[in-house]
Amino acid sequence: MRTMATIKDIASKAQVSSATVSRVLNHDMTLQVAEETRLRIFEVAKELGYKKTKTRESKPSAAEGEDKQKIGLVIWGTEQLEASDPYFMFIRQGIVKECAKQGLAVGKIIFMDDYDANIPDQELDGLIVIGKVHIDLVRKTTGIQHIVSIDYVLDDEHDSVMFDLQKATRQAMDHLFQLGHQKIGYIGGISYIRTPEGKVHNMDTRQKEYETIMKEKGWFNPSYMFVDQWRTEQGYRLMSWRWK
Repeated sequence: MRTMATIKDIASKAQVSSATVSRVLNHDMTLQVAEETRLRIFEVAKELGYKKTKTRESKPSAAEGEDKQKIGLVIWGTEQLEASDPYFMFIRQGIVKECAKQGLAVGKIIFMDDYDANIPDQELDGLIVIGKVHIDLVRKTTGIQHIVSIDYVLDDEHDSVMFDLQKATRQAMDHLFQLGHQKIGYIGGISYIRTPEGKVHNMDTRQKEYETIMKEKGWFNPSYMFVDQWRTEQGYRLMSWRWK
């Protein structure tokens, strides 16, 4: 019988302390650790099949009662991606805090890349989808009706919370134009939508708006565009390479 991997196992293979592994896997952003070390810990944890049951599935205590409504979170990326680009982490943490204020329990946290079973319909009263996850993939894995998406519109039937990235991009570029700038570059990430068939490329709204505006001005130059993975170290690498 295969034994469950432990924090100590991960620490030994990643060559760090058990305390560091614990804080990294629990997304402690106050911990000062090299990005490559943080990613190595997540890679080793995935390789060893480590499961954080307490963070993946929180159970109400007897004092809290068994009638508290449970919400599931579906996150489009991996834990490694979330650790290296905290954008979605902050959204998730905000949801957890607000659920606590509203008397709701977060019953499941599901990262799309490492979850290979159906979402437990009978255990959840609602679902919040964070990121670009296609509605067909959500329907394939669950029959839950109460679904809200963040940062992506699932369809016309479910509510969504969106950020007006198109307007924000135009405002930022208008500001640069007012300062007299014409040679304006773009650094961004490769976006995709998770579907039942796999990942489907989807150009980021900010990149699309940047191209549209620059072409309107007649100033578009593809050599001014720098696009790579949505990771902190990749953004740093692109910026560093550009200014060498």
